[in-house]
Amino acid sequence: HVGSTGPIFDGLPIAGQTGTLAGYFEGTAADGVLRAKTGSLTIARSLSGYFPGDDGSMIEFSFLVNGEGAKNRAERLWDDLVAAFDSYPQGPSADQLAPSPPAAS
Repeated sequence: HVGSTGPIFDGLPIAGQTGTLAGYFEGTAADGVLRAKTGSLTIARSLSGYFPGDDGSMIEFSFLVNGEGAKNRAERLWDDLVAAFDSYPQGPSADQLAPSPPAAS
């Protein structure tokens, strides 16, 4: 594992600019700096990668949504995820970012 210093990092799409992220995050704090790999299946959507902190740190993350409508639900949440990263370390606590319990049926 070489994190944000190796060839895998260098080859990841850049938000708002290249690859599968070219059409995402334009005009947000992630534009041009977030590097990540998208993933999708019929009922799953994921985003895993790196976001640089203002303090020189690197946030490593993996975000996954499963279930019907996962693609649309996940992509609507990506901007919230980036906003939380951009406010780090003053952002929400880990408990606030944890998965929500299933809705009552």
